[in-house]
Amino acid sequence: EMCIRDSCTVTLSKIQSDGIDLEKAQALYLTSFPESERRDAKKWKDMVLASTSTLFALYKISMDDAFAGILSCWDFESFLYIEHFAINSQQRGHGLGSATLSAFRTLFPQKPIVLEAEVPIEEMAIRRIQFYQRNGFHVCDSPYMQPPYHQDGKWLDLKLLSTSPDFASKQFETIKRTIYHHVYNLSLIHI
Repeated sequence: EMCIRDSCTVTLSKIQSDGIDLEKAQALYLTSFPESERRDAKKWKDMVLASTSTLFALYKISMDDAFAGILSCWDFESFLYIEHFAINSQQRGHGLGSATLSAFRTLFPQKPIVLEAEVPIEEMAIRRIQFYQRNGFHVCDSPYMQPPYHQDGKWLDLKLLSTSPDFASKQFETIKRTIYHHVYNLSLIHI
């Protein structure tokens, strides 16, 4: 089914229990993100199932009541951080991603939203950054390295994007420390 910009009904609902939604979400998570850009499956599932009592949440993206994607985020005191965002491959390119970001912003109108994206060198990375820019995100100038998800992993040169360039430039170090500490479990001593 096609989703023409502004004409589809996109809903976001939290996944907090085991079941078919979590199975679909996990399958999309594992196929959309390379191992270096995600947690291992069990750790991720445990986080989702514990999400009623944490800062972390996983949202199911539905279009006209059908599973269409996932958005995982962290609700910090002064900003929201989108950790993973994926739309089913057969539903991409029709405005569903933009409609999802718009719906997500209306859930949290008071807080700036921050996310990581690859440095815009490769064609796909350039298109991804342009997509986020069209949806109200601004690329932060400061250099940013994503810590590895796995012990033997490498740090990745990425960009931080934010819906509030002013907040992101003034609070860059705080944003970075918060993400490093909560998302990547880095002790503040190492930051």
